[in-house]
Amino acid sequence: MELREFVTSTLVQILEGVGDAQDHLVKSGRKGIINPTWGGGEKLYDHVQSVSFDVAVTVSDKAGGAANAGIKVMAIDIGAKGSIEAQNSNVSRVSFAIPIVPPYTPVTDVQKP
Repeated sequence: MELREFVTSTLVQILEGVGDAQDHLVKSGRKGIINPTWGGGEKLYDHVQSVSFDVAVTVSDKAGGAANAGIKVMAIDIGAKGSIEAQNSNVSRVSFAIPIVPPYTPVTDVQKP
């Protein structure tokens, strides 16, 4: 998987997961609040959180067979392809953080702690 696909998938799944969890609580009638914010004059930047990534990536040069360009997220591939290829690869670690604003739940009927 390319790094950009991994980052995209991860961020989308986090945001959708938070929204799904909020919807599930509402529909089930259970008590609890996911990512609460207390109503008032809050700005969007009050809800920014960071998603930190620390991934191993590899850049490979392959001889024989098709070579795919791009930076790949390190994965273990188990299986036989029935072909032989020579491969040189460099593995690096990349750390970065992406600010996001996940879905939040405004709370007006509970006092701020």
